Parts: sequence; C-alpha cells; structure tokens
Amino acid sequence: MEPIRREDSDDLFAAVVSQDSVMRWLATGRADSRSAAEAMCDGHVAHWTRHGYGDFAVRDAATHAFLGRVGLRNRAQYRVDLGFALHQRAQGRGVAGEAGRACLDLAFRRLSLPVVFAFVLPDNMASIAVLRRLGAQADGTVQSSGRHCLRYRFDPAAMAAAEHVVDDAGADLQLVHAPGPGSADDRSALRDGLPDPFGVNGLGLVWADNQNTLTAVSEGRPVASAGWLLRDMAFDGLPRRAAGLGGVLVHPSYRAGASPGR
Repeated sequence: MEPIRREDSDDLFAAVVSQDSVMRWLATGRADSRSAAEAMCDGHVAHWTRHGYGDFAVRDAATHAFLGRVGLRNRAQYRVDLGFALHQRAQGRGVAGEAGRACLDLAFRRLSLPVVFAFVLPDNMASIAVLRRLGAQADGTVQSSGRHCLRYRFDPAAMAAAEHVVDDAGADLQLVHAPGPGSADDRSALRDGLPDPFGVNGLGLVWADNQNTLTAVSEGRPVASAGWLLRDMAFDGLPRRAAGLGGVLVHPSYRAGASPGR
C-alpha cells in the first residue's frame, strides 16, 4: 500500500474504472473513461496534500500488480469514511480486509480519529461482509453520492474486535465479536418479526445489556448471536467473577431442522 499518485491513473483505469463489475458499486454505478481515472487520481493526490491521509494504491506484494484502491476520505458532510474498490482478481483473497484494517489502524492509532464511517449499497453483500469482519456496526442509512446507502460505523473499540472463520460445511460462516449489546439492526433481523423470541414476557425479568456480543454472519447477513457479561459476586463468602450468557438468537431459517443440510 502506498499513496496514490498521478502516475497510477492507467493502472486505476485498467483495474477499477473500466470494470463494470467494480464500478457498479461506486458513485457513478458504471464503468468510466481514462480521463475520469486521471481526474480521480488528481483528486486523491489533492486529498493527501490537504489532509495528510487518503486513498492508497494496493499492489500484490509478490508481483507488484495493481489490485485497486483502499483508503480514508474526509468529506465534510460525512466526516471520515473508509472506502475500497478492488479488481476481481483481488477479491476472495482477504485483500480488502487486510488493507481496510491497515487504514483503520492509521485512523485510530496514528490520526486519533474518534470515529470512521463506511457507506455501502444494500445489495453489496461482499463488502458488507468485509465491513462486519473489520468490526463495523450498522448505523442507519444515508444518501451518499446521490445513492441510497447503508451506513456502518467504526470506533476505536472495534479495532479490538476478534474475527474467527468457522468451517461449517461450506457455509462460509464468520463469527464477529463486538463490545456492547451489538447492533439493533442485527437483533431486529434475527427476531424475524417475533415480539418475544425468548418467551419470557410477563415473567418480570430485568434485562442487563450485554458487555460483549458474538454474531454469526453468513453471506453478509446475521444468522445468530449470543451475548455475555461479567459480574463480581460472592460464593460461600469468597469473591468470584461470574460470566452470564444470554440473548441467544438464531434466525428461524438456521434452526435445527429448518432445511436439509442445516
């Protein structure tokens, strides 16, 4: 990764700007011209000059082939957001996640930014999955570059989020840890319209927010979650720390017997 230069415009055009499969998810929604790639590079260079950070050219460490761009953009109406656009040959290799984590490290550890956002089209499941693995939390919707987007939010605590890939018979399941009670959007999706998925209404229970949440994600969508918290207690007159597990939710289509193979 190195700051994009004006001289990268031909590579940017070949890997990103000329590719409908990449540009469909960006502001214009379609492939563009070589002159557009030059204008983009000029904009990236100006951003680096103005802010001291920006978009990086991402290259293959072994071949030095140009794979795309990943970086931080400072836009007054949105504050700082993380964006990436990679050629198909870089997809599925963990490149976006590795480069995105480097950008978040820059944002929080070196620039001390309080928050970083990301904007993604609702159908862009691959990018949503990357954001979740990086620790992003759903944060509503917004119009970005004239398109209706989902907004995701990173904060410094997200850098401590742990990701584990689980071998689930090819289901491509990721477990994403987040501090706190987790995303309200995820909980709503997992409830699937049920007002009381735990069956405890009327029991007079008092709920405590989870201190940590682990969410199982498949193809960019939450399929299950569980939370836990720690409490200092006394047993037999001796201090002990106890862990409480709760808020376990599984989407109906992923419960035992829901469909063959699951």
